[in-house]
Amino acid sequence: MAQEEKDSGDIQEEWQKRATRVLKGEMLRFGITPELLSGLLEDGVGLKLDGRALSQKINRGRFSFAFFLQCMHVMGVSSLDLYLAGPPDDYRPYVPKAKGRKMKLIDDDTPAYQRKGGESDPEA
Repeated sequence: MAQEEKDSGDIQEEWQKRATRVLKGEMLRFGITPELLSGLLEDGVGLKLDGRALSQKINRGRFSFAFFLQCMHVMGVSSLDLYLAGPPDDYRPYVPKAKGRKMKLIDDDTPAYQRKGGESDPEA
């Protein structure tokens, strides 16, 4: 099944939406409104944006990684799970073909690992 090709603008837009979701998600998690974030950015890093302009910037998703880090810093985010953004809809991870035979589901009486020649794992 052939995938339809996306142009670079579509790809960029998709990732901008993801960046927006991550930033908005952290704001929601910490209970921070755009107006509050605006004040935190001004006090914390000297960036002056009113709440409405900040909200538009975030909603467009066209912000730098430096801006994203500034937001995380002033909100007190010390770690971030980027998987919150989720993979692209058409994401297919590269999985190399496994060498050897496929594993079978087994019952408790059969060893889970078998070496070449049929020997079972001595630690099982």
